[in-house]
Amino acid sequence: MNIAVIGSYPEQGTIHSPSIVGGASYTKQLVQSMRTEAPDMTITVFGEQLTTETTDYVEQGVSVKRIWKRNSVASITKLVRELLVLNPDRILFSFEAYMFGSMGVTTYALLLLLWLKVAKG
Repeated sequence: MNIAVIGSYPEQGTIHSPSIVGGASYTKQLVQSMRTEAPDMTITVFGEQLTTETTDYVEQGVSVKRIWKRNSVASITKLVRELLVLNPDRILFSFEAYMFGSMGVTTYALLLLLWLKVAKG
Protein backbone atom coordinates (compact mmCIF):
# COMPACT_ATOMS: atom_id res chain seq x y z
CA MET A 1 0.00 0.00 0.00
CA ASN A 2 1.20 3.47 -0.91
CA ILE A 3 0.31 6.22 1.59
CA ALA A 4 0.82 9.97 1.20
CA VAL A 5 0.91 12.09 4.35
CA ILE A 6 0.38 15.85 4.20
CA GLY A 7 1.23 17.81 7.29
CA SER A 8 3.74 19.72 9.32
CA TYR A 9 6.78 17.55 10.00
CA PRO A 10 9.80 18.22 12.23
CA GLU A 11 13.37 18.50 10.98
CA GLN A 12 15.25 15.35 10.08
CA GLY A 13 16.47 13.48 13.15
CA THR A 14 14.10 15.20 15.59
CA ILE A 15 10.66 14.57 17.03
CA HIS A 16 10.00 18.03 18.50
CA SER A 17 11.11 21.34 17.10
CA PRO A 18 10.57 24.85 18.42
CA SER A 19 10.49 26.22 14.86
CA ILE A 20 7.43 24.24 13.72
CA VAL A 21 3.91 23.70 15.06
CA GLY A 22 3.10 21.07 17.68
CA GLY A 23 1.17 18.87 15.28
CA ALA A 24 4.44 18.06 13.52
CA SER A 25 5.60 15.78 16.32
CA TYR A 26 2.20 14.04 16.32
CA THR A 27 2.44 13.47 12.56
CA LYS A 28 5.97 12.08 12.83
CA GLN A 29 5.07 9.72 15.67
CA LEU A 30 1.98 8.56 13.76
CA VAL A 31 4.06 7.89 10.63
CA GLN A 32 6.66 5.99 12.67
CA SER A 33 3.91 3.85 14.21
CA MET A 34 2.42 3.11 10.79
CA ARG A 35 5.87 2.12 9.56
CA THR A 36 6.37 -0.21 12.54
CA GLU A 37 2.96 -1.86 12.14
CA ALA A 38 3.22 -2.25 8.35
CA PRO A 39 6.90 -2.34 7.32
CA ASP A 40 5.99 -3.10 3.69
CA MET A 41 3.87 0.06 3.43
CA THR A 42 5.33 2.84 1.29
CA ILE A 43 4.94 6.19 3.07
CA THR A 44 5.70 9.57 1.53
CA VAL A 45 5.41 12.67 3.72
CA PHE A 46 4.77 16.01 2.04
CA GLY A 47 5.94 18.47 4.65
CA GLU A 48 6.49 22.16 4.99
CA GLN A 49 9.60 23.57 3.35
CA LEU A 50 11.69 24.85 6.28
CA THR A 51 14.55 26.40 4.30
CA THR A 52 14.83 28.11 0.92
CA GLU A 53 15.79 24.82 -0.73
CA THR A 54 13.47 21.93 -1.51
CA THR A 55 14.72 18.98 0.50
CA ASP A 56 13.95 15.32 -0.15
CA TYR A 57 15.32 12.60 2.12
CA VAL A 58 14.53 9.17 3.54
CA GLU A 59 14.35 8.77 7.30
CA GLN A 60 13.67 5.40 8.93
CA GLY A 61 12.20 4.06 5.69
CA VAL A 62 9.90 7.05 5.15
CA SER A 63 10.35 9.34 2.15
CA VAL A 64 10.06 13.01 3.13
CA LYS A 65 9.50 15.71 0.52
CA ARG A 66 9.48 19.27 1.79
CA ILE A 67 7.55 21.04 -0.93
CA TRP A 68 4.92 23.38 0.47
CA LYS A 69 5.43 26.76 2.09
CA ARG A 70 3.14 28.87 4.21
CA ASN A 71 1.26 31.56 2.30
CA SER A 72 2.35 30.20 -1.08
CA VAL A 73 -0.42 29.33 -3.52
CA ALA A 74 2.21 28.09 -6.01
CA SER A 75 3.59 25.55 -3.53
CA ILE A 76 0.09 24.24 -2.79
CA THR A 77 -0.45 23.73 -6.51
CA LYS A 78 2.90 21.91 -6.64
CA LEU A 79 1.75 19.70 -3.75
CA VAL A 80 -1.35 18.63 -5.69
CA ARG A 81 0.74 17.94 -8.82
CA GLU A 82 3.10 15.76 -6.74
CA LEU A 83 0.12 13.84 -5.35
CA LEU A 84 -1.21 13.25 -8.87
CA VAL A 85 2.18 11.87 -9.94
CA LEU A 86 2.56 9.68 -6.84
CA ASN A 87 -1.03 8.42 -7.14
CA PRO A 88 -1.18 7.04 -3.58
CA ASP A 89 -3.73 4.47 -2.43
CA ARG A 90 -4.59 6.68 0.54
CA ILE A 91 -3.90 10.25 1.65
CA LEU A 92 -3.58 11.10 5.32
CA PHE A 93 -4.06 14.80 5.90
CA SER A 94 -2.78 15.89 9.31
CA PHE A 95 -4.50 19.28 9.31
CA GLU A 96 -4.07 22.20 11.66
CA ALA A 97 -5.93 25.47 11.27
CA TYR A 98 -3.86 27.95 9.28
CA MET A 99 -1.03 25.46 8.70
CA PHE A 100 -0.81 26.72 5.11
CA GLY A 101 -0.80 30.35 6.24
CA SER A 102 -3.55 32.88 5.69
CA MET A 103 -7.23 31.98 5.45
CA GLY A 104 -7.15 32.49 1.66
CA VAL A 105 -4.25 30.09 1.07
CA THR A 106 -5.67 27.54 3.51
CA THR A 107 -9.05 27.68 1.74
CA TYR A 108 -7.32 27.26 -1.64
CA ALA A 109 -5.42 24.22 -0.34
CA LEU A 110 -8.54 22.60 1.09
CA LEU A 111 -10.47 23.17 -2.15
CA LEU A 112 -7.68 21.64 -4.25
CA LEU A 113 -7.46 18.64 -1.94
CA LEU A 114 -11.24 18.23 -2.09
CA TRP A 115 -11.04 18.38 -5.90
CA LEU A 116 -8.32 15.73 -5.80
CA LYS A 117 -10.52 13.44 -3.71
CA VAL A 118 -13.48 13.88 -6.06
CA ALA A 119 -11.30 13.43 -9.16
CA LYS A 120 -9.74 10.25 -7.76
CA GLY A 121 -13.15 8.82 -6.95
